[in-house]
Amino acid sequence: MDAAPPTWWSRLATVLDHPGLRRKAALGAMVLATPSLSMRWAADDWLQRAKLLGNVPGVATERGLLWDLFAFFPRDPDYFHELLVEGVLPWWTDPEITAAFMRPVAALTHVLDYAVAPHSALFQHAHSILWLGLAVLAVGAFFRAWLGVGRAAALATLCFALDDSHAWPVGWLANRNALVAATFGALGLYLHLRGHRWTGAIALCLGLFSAEMGPGAVTTLVGIELFAIGSVATRFRRLVPAALASMLWATAWVVGDFGVHNSGLYLDPLQRPLAYLAALPERSAAMLATQWLNAPLDFWMVLPPLGAAAVASALFALTTFLVFPVLHPVLGTPLGKQALAASLLSVVPVAAGFPMDRMVMFISLGAFALLGMAVQARLAGEAHHPRRVATLATLHLPVAATMFVAKVATLGPMFSMFENGTSVLPREGSLRERDLVILGGMEVMTAHLPMSRVLQGLPAPRRQALLVPAGGAFTVTREGANILRVDSESGLFRGTSEKLCRDKSMFTGDAVDLGWYQVEVLADRDGHPTTLRYSFDRDLDDPSFLWANYRLFGMELTGPPVLGQRQWHGGPAAP
Repeated sequence: MDAAPPTWWSRLATVLDHPGLRRKAALGAMVLATPSLSMRWAADDWLQRAKLLGNVPGVATERGLLWDLFAFFPRDPDYFHELLVEGVLPWWTDPEITAAFMRPVAALTHVLDYAVAPHSALFQHAHSILWLGLAVLAVGAFFRAWLGVGRAAALATLCFALDDSHAWPVGWLANRNALVAATFGALGLYLHLRGHRWTGAIALCLGLFSAEMGPGAVTTLVGIELFAIGSVATRFRRLVPAALASMLWATAWVVGDFGVHNSGLYLDPLQRPLAYLAALPERSAAMLATQWLNAPLDFWMVLPPLGAAAVASALFALTTFLVFPVLHPVLGTPLGKQALAASLLSVVPVAAGFPMDRMVMFISLGAFALLGMAVQARLAGEAHHPRRVATLATLHLPVAATMFVAKVATLGPMFSMFENGTSVLPREGSLRERDLVILGGMEVMTAHLPMSRVLQGLPAPRRQALLVPAGGAFTVTREGANILRVDSESGLFRGTSEKLCRDKSMFTGDAVDLGWYQVEVLADRDGHPTTLRYSFDRDLDDPSFLWANYRLFGMELTGPPVLGQRQWHGGPAAP
């Protein structure tokens, strides 16, 4: 009698039982990431490139490359004002804002890039792909040490390798730090579980000094030890090396004055504990939901506050409905309790930042361990709700792999679309004597425009002015030869995406004078400007001005508003 044809589950079991799965998973992840080899530099890459090459006037590090490669606002007030006048920073940037991330280990990998191949984006992206492979190998070793040699560890490793949330860290050079932190963090966890706790603490320390998500490895370890075998005193002693590594990192962070202050997107728990705690439920729900449902979360920052809360609530409710019945039997085991605690605790450090797909790196370790245990039970014929187990396995294997490739492949075109100012602006040298006025757009896109053009050998505008941040609709009215009025019914700086450079209110009468133009708040609604007046130092029809706006497919050149005419803009995303 012929044997029954293999089912999806039997094929999966064959894959999970393969002795070389960890190495093949690492290689497979690297292959999926190869579309990134066609990418160049984008967004923050340009600032880092300017610092590393050291050939862009006015761009310098204040504390050296290793400590300032991920610093985005100068501490020198004179230099800060110069960037405001030049338009690298938008006019509404809070003078007291700081954003400096302590990532010397990750910075060292970029220093290596520029020592070996400073002008080869291909080499630098290949370097990031290598770190992805190393991260999968380290995570796979950790799962084997934690869950044992079996299908649960194999499934968890495979899910991590195919996770589409790695698309940004591997495809965007400036986000390589996440992969470096994952590699050293997972290595530290592996060494700890093998009994090499002091050596593991060194690896954990390297992960901490790689990225702000590095503490996720420490919280994962705390979650494991919370339900591990041994007395409370014994488990506490086992955590001492990791605790000392964390204290070293925290001391360096505080003494070096690292972190983000006065930005609405990042909430430092030490500086703004109440705001952080208020945002923690919503951000935690969103990131846990995107981890389990594989739902894209990178659109989060463009949602209005009420919309973000509604999406988080809906996703979390769906996650609870789909996932909890599957995990309920697993959560009764010691490993299940460890995995749940590890995943939940790993939300705490990354909730300081706004929700994004790439923030779930360490949250996924506990989650994939739980999924691995559920799938292992299904393959043994012991699982509850087998269809839901199958749904989750499908989401995190074939669907995730497909999304991984799609995200990596579209990352380059997406950056090119939003950074098309390089190709749209004139290439004549006379551009250096003209001022670019951008009606509306995202500051993260306009900030890098001058540097990116200089680094590509193209002329940059003398100065630029971004009038309105990305967000809701607004109108522009030309009231005089050199005066514009902007009206926003809901008020500026209300949406999440508008709070990157400012989290403080602006009231009627507040003004900013940048020499070649001044901005005055004529009316506000609860500290959100609804009417602003822009007064320029010359006629808006002067040929030394160049006018532009951001729309759905990037920047487009326009002309100056007509005197007395009222123009409606549906935000930079309007077609």
